[in-house]
Amino acid sequence: MLRKHLKSRLLQAVLVLGGVLAPIAAEAACTGRNLFDAMPRATRMALTEKARQTAYGQGVVWRATKGTQSIILVGTNHVPDPRHLALQQALLPEFDKISALLVEAGPDEEAALQKAMGERSDLMFMADKTLPDMMSQRDWQALRQLGADRGIPAPLLAKMQPSFVMITLSMPRCMLGSLQAGQGGVDKRMMAEAQARNVPIMPLEPFDTLFTLMEGVPQEDEIAMLKSAMEATEDGDATMATMADLYARGEIQLIWEFERRQALDRGEDPAAVTHQLAITHDLLITTRNRNWMPVIEKAAAKGPIMVAAGALHMVGGDGLLTLLAQEGWQISPVMRKLTF
Repeated sequence: MLRKHLKSRLLQAVLVLGGVLAPIAAEAACTGRNLFDAMPRATRMALTEKARQTAYGQGVVWRATKGTQSIILVGTNHVPDPRHLALQQALLPEFDKISALLVEAGPDEEAALQKAMGERSDLMFMADKTLPDMMSQRDWQALRQLGADRGIPAPLLAKMQPSFVMITLSMPRCMLGSLQAGQGGVDKRMMAEAQARNVPIMPLEPFDTLFTLMEGVPQEDEIAMLKSAMEATEDGDATMATMADLYARGEIQLIWEFERRQALDRGEDPAAVTHQLAITHDLLITTRNRNWMPVIEKAAAKGPIMVAAGALHMVGGDGLLTLLAQEGWQISPVMRKLTF
């Protein structure tokens, strides 16, 4: 029973992270001061300026057109926030026009993942090594305490894949109640609208994509990233609240710059931070974006579509908007932010 409960919790974690490094605060549960707003003015200005140099770094909803073809692209976050209602209402007219909704993981993919996790222990657990063997005794004891705080017994924690532990630690405890209650973020709202209107929901990728991608990360990088995730738990609630505010303001790239600055302010080695973020960006964003492009364009050729994916998938030189522009699509903003 305990193992089954743990699998359910970690499945929720996988679906929430979903490929973005920007999980946002849970509805009315994750509270705390805005850490970005509390930074010195010069720091805020420097981070904002850097973020605004990034292509499509601001904005939540975009339209791409190519001849008679049309795509609405929605940059999402994956956990509940009452401010998402404004986005949902703004997009209602689009659901009367689209022929399909494309998401990272639709209902069928979630069911397939649930089934696979019940049948394949290797998705969650290591077969021939343990975390205590891979970490210093001091780091393992710290991780063990973090696991205990989240209701994960040490014997199970010791065998977990490092990537699973990272995902679990990325969610503060204030978020777990909403997730376990079945609440979801923008993606869930979009899927609910599609189902209510009998609009087909299509996946952007197979359900096991994240597992496959994480297999390519060297062990030393996995452990280094896990240690960084451990250090980030101290201000977890406030960090989530800050990211929620930045998302609502439409400052998507600023979320990434804020995360980087937080790691540096914790005293982490700058070279290590750059290296870890590069791995994360390449695996969870760039690689997936390029894999999604043929799926998106094939669907768009059959009629107007909506694509709802993690907001960081939209921005930058490897973002979906830039990739579409390079293929001749005209990009225009639809909704810059959720708060006015």
